[in-house]
Amino acid sequence: MKCPRDGSPLETERYEADIDIDRCGSCKGVWLDDGELNRIQDTVERDHSDLEHPAPSASLAGTHRTERPDSTPLVACLACGTEMVLRPYGFGAQVMIDECPDGCGIWLDGGELETLEKHYEDQQSDSSIPLHWKLWAGVVGTLRRTKKK
Repeated sequence: MKCPRDGSPLETERYEADIDIDRCGSCKGVWLDDGELNRIQDTVERDHSDLEHPAPSASLAGTHRTERPDSTPLVACLACGTEMVLRPYGFGAQVMIDECPDGCGIWLDGGELETLEKHYEDQQSDSSIPLHWKLWAGVVGTLRRTKKK
């Protein structure tokens, strides 16, 4: 397989939970087959606590976008060739992923996999905070970002 961003060959590497991922040696982007991200997040083998969480961005508030805030073009699915859909991943993760609409997998640009793992670990460590408080904080944060536009 070739990188959808720069055409470099993807190298298979063993990641958490003995999952083989395909990573671009040049741009550090990652191709994950369907379900692999969930399996990675279910296994905490690497410590991402030293990573900083990205600052909330109003540009990620929408759920359907045709391009990234930095104008990086959409990519074709590495498995079936269908144009991938750009969408935010998870509640409050602040990461836009390219996802195959047919469910083949996702493309994560360099650093996004680690950012998503950090976000997931942070959510797990905040499990003592009641869910309704987390939801309320998310709604208030979204409204504040919308109001600033």
